[in-house]
Amino acid sequence: MWTERTRTESRLAPPSRRRYKRWLMDDEQLITEFVATFPILGEVHAFKLTSDKSWLSSLSSRLPAPLPPLYERLILSYRWSDEVELGRLRLLPNPGILDFIGLTQEIFADEGLVESLIPGGFIQFGKGPDVTHDPVCFDSRGSHREDRDYRIVRIDHEGILCWSRIRKPAEIAPSFRELMLQIIADAKAKEKT
Repeated sequence: MWTERTRTESRLAPPSRRRYKRWLMDDEQLITEFVATFPILGEVHAFKLTSDKSWLSSLSSRLPAPLPPLYERLILSYRWSDEVELGRLRLLPNPGILDFIGLTQEIFADEGLVESLIPGGFIQFGKGPDVTHDPVCFDSRGSHREDRDYRIVRIDHEGILCWSRIRKPAEIAPSFRELMLQIIADAKAKEKT
């Protein structure tokens, strides 16, 4: 039986029975399970440190669109000092204790990329897996999703640096929520082996 939504759930049609449990996972539980994958997949530990949303204002003012709510809650609730290798991508560090200067510096570190990404509607939050330098971004272009859970894309960094243009981005996941669920499943599979 489908019940009224009481949590921030996707506005899409309900999933199959097999995926129903994943569908109803609340944001706090999802973030907790996602952060628990860091030492399993990336050998990096995150620590809980809750920050006020107002601390994000200097970062948010430089972005082409608001951050997705789940990612915003993640960075407001946890800190990690190094890139986290998660198999599908490397998550940029969120090292600040009292502010988000460290994360802001990571997002805006490569001026050559930023000059194309930000005006193009892309917000970098990671890099490709292993040693790949391709930015992994939230694609806020033309997004009409009410929940701002943008699609996740990987962009060829050489196309930007050599030709100053963004070629067709490769989709990694349809949303940050789905990416988190995929990474949690990857970690569970790794633990079984």
